[in-house]
Amino acid sequence: MMKRLFTLLLALCLLAGCSPSAETTAPSHTDPSPAEKDLHLPTLYTQMQEKLPDMLTLDPAMMLDFCGIRETDYTQAIVAICSTNIRSDEVWLLEATDPDALSRLKALAKNRLQVKESETENYLPDQYAVVKEARLITLGSYLVMLVSPEASALEGMFREAIDGL
Repeated sequence: MMKRLFTLLLALCLLAGCSPSAETTAPSHTDPSPAEKDLHLPTLYTQMQEKLPDMLTLDPAMMLDFCGIRETDYTQAIVAICSTNIRSDEVWLLEATDPDALSRLKALAKNRLQVKESETENYLPDQYAVVKEARLITLGSYLVMLVSPEASALEGMFREAIDGL
């Protein structure tokens, strides 16, 4: 437990020294038509965990401090980061409260991807490649950010869950 807390604190310290950029080159897939579906994000995340390393799930206060995600902008949220600082894995599963909140959340996700690129580019080339292949998906009121070597499979799980509703 102390090791995880130390890793999270170290990650927060690293983020404090980064200056975020407004744009990212990460792929973005957007469905302009609203999908009024009721997807239970904790269940989806539980299914995704088999393809992920050991992750720390952030509580609402940590989501605000670490990512800038406000509780008033989502109805459901799972944000998880890798428990070791040598991997860039991160998952955001968010259901926005409204289109303006979705726009704010998407901007935060793009910013986060840019920060992750900056953190890994010169020091962790294998993780930089993982970040460059990250998925940022908006579908209806949902925003999904997937930073993982398994991003494609995780995206498939999300899309399958939406299609199954």
